[in-house]
Formats: sequence, structure tokens, C-alpha cells
Amino acid sequence: MIIVCQAPICAGWLYTGFAKSPKQVIIGRALTGFGCGLAMGPPRIYCTEMSLPNMRGVIGAFSTVGVSIGITLQAGLGKYLNWPVLCYICSVYTVIVFVLFLFLPETPYFVLKTKTLADARATLAHFRARDYDFDKEMDQLRKFKEGNDIRKISGRERLAMLFTQSAYKPFSVIVTYIFISQITGTSGVMIWAVEMLTVAKSSIDVNTGNFLMTLTRLFVNILTSILLFKVGRKPLAQTSAVGVAVTSLVIAIYTSTHTEPSMPPQILFMSYMAFASVGYYMLPFLMASEIYPLQVRGILAGLTVFVAGLLISGSIKLTPTLLDSIGLSYTMVIFGICSLIGVIYIYLVLPETKNLTLQEIEEYYNKRRPTLTSQRRLETIADLEAQSKTNIKLVERKST
Repeated sequence: MIIVCQAPICAGWLYTGFAKSPKQVIIGRALTGFGCGLAMGPPRIYCTEMSLPNMRGVIGAFSTVGVSIGITLQAGLGKYLNWPVLCYICSVYTVIVFVLFLFLPETPYFVLKTKTLADARATLAHFRARDYDFDKEMDQLRKFKEGNDIRKISGRERLAMLFTQSAYKPFSVIVTYIFISQITGTSGVMIWAVEMLTVAKSSIDVNTGNFLMTLTRLFVNILTSILLFKVGRKPLAQTSAVGVAVTSLVIAIYTSTHTEPSMPPQILFMSYMAFASVGYYMLPFLMASEIYPLQVRGILAGLTVFVAGLLISGSIKLTPTLLDSIGLSYTMVIFGICSLIGVIYIYLVLPETKNLTLQEIEEYYNKRRPTLTSQRRLETIADLEAQSKTNIKLVERKST
């Protein structure tokens, strides 16, 4: 799918570049959008399934970082190149990506459900060092395959699996998280940044200010991908939700009390973008590829992209309506209140998946595991409890 989706993207860019009328531009953009829709899910799943648990967050975040780099590059190049040339450049890039992707091996998890354990081991060798303990990971994969009946299933079985708790529960968790991220204005602020900076009376040129906001998003996305190596998903999600709530409310207060051009609006909107990039932009799709069950992971990822597209479009359409009807200050108040709701949701519902294997996460949602705790940690706790009991017995013997 990663390879296939490059075709409509490339065709869309070329068609848009050669377009002679608005209708042709729309057709070209529709083709590109169709390809981008296909491309949103598979790279994240690929990165997740090939990674070790301790590196999964970092590698899984690369897709979001790549999107940020693309947006920033296009925003920068768009100032110096006319749009047909930019379309041609993008089409050439997709051809290069298509050729490179031809050499990518399948992930061990995909092979696990379609072929044999021996084939999965051969695929795993592409993603692990030569001195890596293959036997231990293959033993985990074997137990996972046998315990969860991982195999190639029919379309009817796959459809039925979508209505099991292990599928619909994580799907509802992620879709709700995406919904909250959109009602806090993340996409609306990004798309309508120029208009918002204008209304807020930023003293910096609004186009430059918009570019600085995209740079902020890129920088924070890179920083967050590094932090994911050490920090859990929930702390980052909470930081994002609290930060967006606070900056939204501060923007509302400042813009309602200051009418002269000044620097703070630019700084505040960059702060908003920074906090949004820590969690709301980064985590939903990363966590979706982690908590969805293996045999319907691709379908659920596609459905997630579809729902997210609807929610993002709705957010982008609603934002200017709010700005026109109630003004910037009250719009930001709404965004801030919605983000506070997000704080509560993240605390109560969002799971922590750091350092958990994909098997452990899936077994939790299909009720084969009572808690979202890694097997390594459970074994460590059991060892400590056994050691503690042994020490108590030794003390009791000495006292008697």
C-alpha cells in the first residue's frame, strides 16, 4: 500500500501543475488528496511493527515529523517558486519515494499473519542487529500467534472482528482523542494562522509569522520524537492539552484587552502551536498503530484516517465561521475549554503504551491480560515479592 499510493499522488501533482482551469486544479488536488489519504496510515503501521518497544515511539513519530518537514518546505519554497513548479518538484519526489520503497521488506507482524514463523524470522533479521537475541523475540511472536489465533483470515472474519471489543474499544479511544484535538482548534489555527495573526494585531508580517509557526511545529515535532524515547505517551498528551488550554485562554484575554499591533500575539500563537505539536498533532496516529489489533490494524487505521479527515475538514470549515460570528477572543475561549475537557479525557481514558510490546497491548484489549503492564515489569515485581518473602523468612528464623 505504501508503494501503490504514490501513483495517485504523483498523477495528482502533475495534473495540478499542468492545469489550465480551476476545474482541472480541483481534479488534480482530488487525486493528490486521494493518494495522501491512502498514505496516511501504512507508514505509521510499518514503523510501529518493525520497531522494538523502547524505540517504537521515536520511530513511529518519524511520519509526523516528515509531514511537518513537508509543510515547512512547501511554505518556504512557495515564497520563491510559482505553484506549477512546486507541483512538478513534488511529483519528482514521489517517483523517488516509489523507487526507494520497492526495496523495503514486509514487517514481521504482517508476515506472521500471512506466512510461517520461519518467514517472520527471516523478515525480522532485516530490522535487528546481527548479535540480537532472535530466539527470545521469536518465542514471544510464536506464543502471540498461537494464543491469539493469528492467521490469514477471510473478509467475512475480518469484518466480524471489527465488532469485537479488541477492535472497537481502541478505535473509540483514538477517534475520541482526535475529535478532542480538533475541537481545540489545532487544524483551524494552523490553516487560518494568517487571518488570526491579522485579527490579533501581530506586529510581525503575518506571512512571516505563519512560516515561523510551521517552523515551531517542525522543531517541536522533532523534539517530541526524541522525548518519546524517555517519556510516556500520557505525560506528553497531558502537557499538550494543558498547554493548549492555557495559551488559548491567554490569547483570548490578550486580544480582548489590546488593540495595538504588538509582538505577544505572535509569541502566543507560536506557543499554542508548540504545545499542540507535543501531543495533539503527534500522538493520535502513533497510538492508533500501537493499540489496534494486528489482523484488522490496516482497516482500522484506514477508518481512522477517514474519520480524522472529516473531523479536520469540519474544524477547518468551522473556524472562520466562529471568527466571523463571535470573534477571535471568544473562539479561543472555546478552544481553551475544549482542551481542558481533553485534560480530563487523557487522564481517565488514554492508555500508556510506552515499553509495552504490541502483543501485550493487544492481549489487554482482548481480555487476555488484566492490566496494561509489561511482562518484564510483572516478572520484576514477582521477583521482588519473592525476594522480599525470602528476606522476611530469614529475619524470622534469626529472631527465633
